[in-house]
Amino acid sequence: MLNLTPKTYYTLGILGTALSMCQAFFAITGSPASLLDNISLLLYGLMFCFLASIKGTPMRRKKQLVLCAILLVLSVAGLPALLTYLVLAVLWPYFAFIEQDGSEALRRPMQLIVGLEIANFVLRMLAGPGGLTVLYLPSNVLWLLCLVARGWLLVECYRQAERNL
Repeated sequence: MLNLTPKTYYTLGILGTALSMCQAFFAITGSPASLLDNISLLLYGLMFCFLASIKGTPMRRKKQLVLCAILLVLSVAGLPALLTYLVLAVLWPYFAFIEQDGSEALRRPMQLIVGLEIANFVLRMLAGPGGLTVLYLPSNVLWLLCLVARGWLLVECYRQAERNL
């Protein structure tokens, strides 16, 4: 019998992060790999929605996770670059805040995500369309670091879910 638990859903996020990292390596080398990005976004969306659908989850948390899913959809909705960067800069720190909820094990990954996402937002604004092209590589490297922080957060969430079973 298949037993779906929060660990299963965090695994979707971890796989999404791994695909995003592969896509980031391709971007750093100048090769397009948008399919990997699309699949990772799908996995993140499934993770948010499945976590929100767990029986017994408080309504407030369900609403917060649905908001994460909505922010994810907005990030690919064809918004102007500034709004897309802003949505992405808010999404993962918000999710980290939701998950942290007093957990000491998630405090460090949350702090790292917040700091890196702010730095990434600023750098993307400088390197964005019509910006400083010399900042494209550092921007992509910083994006990769954001992905590493996301991966760390999701692995810690997985471990926490494992301890709670």
